[in-house]
Amino acid sequence: ADASAPVKVEPLRLWKPNDELGGVILASVPTVVSHHVDVHSALSPRRRGIYYEDLGRESVRGKGQGKVGMNFDEHVDGCRPDFALSSCGMNLRELDSATGSRDGLRCRVCGETYATRDNLARHITYQTMTEAHDDVPVKGSHQELDVDAVLHHPESKGSDLYVSVEELRSFIAGEVEPYDAIEILVVLEAIEPLMSGTFQAMQSYTLSDIEFN
Repeated sequence: ADASAPVKVEPLRLWKPNDELGGVILASVPTVVSHHVDVHSALSPRRRGIYYEDLGRESVRGKGQGKVGMNFDEHVDGCRPDFALSSCGMNLRELDSATGSRDGLRCRVCGETYATRDNLARHITYQTMTEAHDDVPVKGSHQELDVDAVLHHPESKGSDLYVSVEELRSFIAGEVEPYDAIEILVVLEAIEPLMSGTFQAMQSYTLSDIEFN
């Protein structure tokens, strides 16, 4: 690692307790704090550092005008990258999309957005059936889309995106180029009820401190 390079600090969004509700816990009670290693997570070895939305613009730019060096066979959240909305550099959670809090996927034909892969697949299936019935030309329509490209497998619920322990261990250890080793800092801030004084506790975890499985 380059010693002169700045340290990059990124937050890990909390699943439990929900960080959108302040991530509040009762400090006097043992509590399990959970972070979902999804496609947006700084701990994900499959995280994309590019803006997903820009990957699928060839139909808009014209043939041959897509970005050079982009792998159109890569998948994000179980979808081809041209179905995934850009995170625009924000720290997001896939769970918010899965629960309907925001849309994370977009139909690349009509631009309609959806929260889950299942709903996007239903949209493509229905529009394909309707267009075929109305004799809509195939080129540029939903009939060009393959539902399997969205779901990988008709019964897939994300198991095809499972990040193995070996992948996660190698990523945290800094064995995946061009990333360095990862150090996880857990910060607990609380208020002492008697005098209303605040205190902060911090614990650092590196690969050797983490117990997998």
